[in-house]
Amino acid sequence: MMNGLYVVNVDIENKSGYKDKILGQIDVLSKITDHMYVLASNGNEYFFGEYLDRSIGKIMSVKQSKKIRYIRGFINQHKLLSLLRTMIDKHDVDFAYIRRIIPLTTSVLRTLRGLKKQKTQLFYEYPTYPWQEEMRSNPKTFGRLNYYLDKWNYRKLFDIVDFIPAMVSCDCFSSQIENEKLIKINNGVCVEKLPVVSPVSHEGLNLLAVGHLQNWHGFDRVIKGLSEFYNSGGTQLVKFLVVGDGQELQALRELAQNLGLVNEVVFFGAMTGKELDAIFNLSDIAVASIGNHRKKVFKDSALKSREYCARGIPFILASYDDDFPEEFRYVHRIPADDSPVDIASILVFFNSIKKDDYSTIMRHYAQRTLTWDKKMLPIIDKILQNQHPKNESNN
Repeated sequence: MMNGLYVVNVDIENKSGYKDKILGQIDVLSKITDHMYVLASNGNEYFFGEYLDRSIGKIMSVKQSKKIRYIRGFINQHKLLSLLRTMIDKHDVDFAYIRRIIPLTTSVLRTLRGLKKQKTQLFYEYPTYPWQEEMRSNPKTFGRLNYYLDKWNYRKLFDIVDFIPAMVSCDCFSSQIENEKLIKINNGVCVEKLPVVSPVSHEGLNLLAVGHLQNWHGFDRVIKGLSEFYNSGGTQLVKFLVVGDGQELQALRELAQNLGLVNEVVFFGAMTGKELDAIFNLSDIAVASIGNHRKKVFKDSALKSREYCARGIPFILASYDDDFPEEFRYVHRIPADDSPVDIASILVFFNSIKKDDYSTIMRHYAQRTLTWDKKMLPIIDKILQNQHPKNESNN
């Protein structure tokens, strides 16, 4: 008998992108366990429950603090770790898969050491690796404080956990222990949860961007590219549909207005479900993260690229992504820099593929190569090779 635990300090109920990834990973882990437990947040409380059929049956919960933001973060982290220790004592957990907890405090390390004493196999995931630049570039004071806490405690983490799964954006590590403990994985996608696009007739070419808008998405490059296209005499109608909210939204709105593109750049706000599906059906080409270079990341494993592929919509990519090799012809590659997107080249690209049944081809490719079952195989192998259920080892 084998029991597993997945820990995530993210509001999975109100952040659909995170939720899809997390449930995808948990679903794969649940296939090798008798009981798969989850410790997560829904925005108001931390809850511990058992995962069954893509839902979490709550066993115990604790309310989150509403105090001043940074103080609240430490109080809530304490509550998360306290609930984790309580539940570990009650449930015989053989392995724990923990998504990175920010900041990495001594309390986190102490809790992990306690789990190791109970012979729990520990996986501690870094969704972005190397992680330093993304945190260091955070302009907010609290973000900088988190960076120094993580920097101070990071090396100690390697002495505690068994493995560190990571979406790695480079091929070099600074120490032997990193080479031994890091497991390179790519993001996957729950293909069956995403409908294939069903194109709706429309005028011109529609570009689409979906996400929680951040500077490193690089969507300003598209807006600047549209401005250059029209100013240089471009006559074909090209629109940029932006779906999402986030800290970059206002800057993108102002940029479009300043460049006289209020009709060509359309902001829809956050969307999910059938509303989002309808926007995909109106779109011809999607835009992945094309500003990763701003956080010094040049190798990509973005969820949105995989979701675009699963839906069967060609997309624009700047960073290298080994899930989409050069011969994959439904990706238009652009330089990983701040140059405006060349809209004319996108029109040429689309004209070169529009007679293909690319939606079906991309969907089949996603089913073969981009599922979470495929991406989590290195983790599953480590669990099965190195983990013996406690109740068996004690016999």
